[in-house]
Amino acid sequence: MSSCGKKQERGLRVAVMASHGGSNMQAILDTVESGQLDICIQIVISNNSASGAMRRASRHGLKRIHMSGTTHPNPDELDRAMLDLLEHEGVELVVMAGYMKRLGPGVLGHFRGRIINV
Repeated sequence: MSSCGKKQERGLRVAVMASHGGSNMQAILDTVESGQLDICIQIVISNNSASGAMRRASRHGLKRIHMSGTTHPNPDELDRAMLDLLEHEGVELVVMAGYMKRLGPGVLGHFRGRIINV
């Protein structure tokens, strides 16, 4: 599931990455739901499985996943798994909405110029 309802089907396909409360992500969701922003939130990625962002994503019916050093102890494997997921989801833009970890070189290279850090 994603935020891509009927109105947003043609919008930019976005991944939101957040580590904590998810208030920045909520502001994005509110703007999408009001019709002021034409994007599809394809997936929410958090390095904190108990984060508020994950709870907010769940309440909005968004696909969400926990990816961290716990799920992928090797940083290169985490980078590859994250890039594979983003590509699989057809993500066009990555929004860092309070994500407190560094992205790996694979994700950074693939999404060069298509990562926004709020």
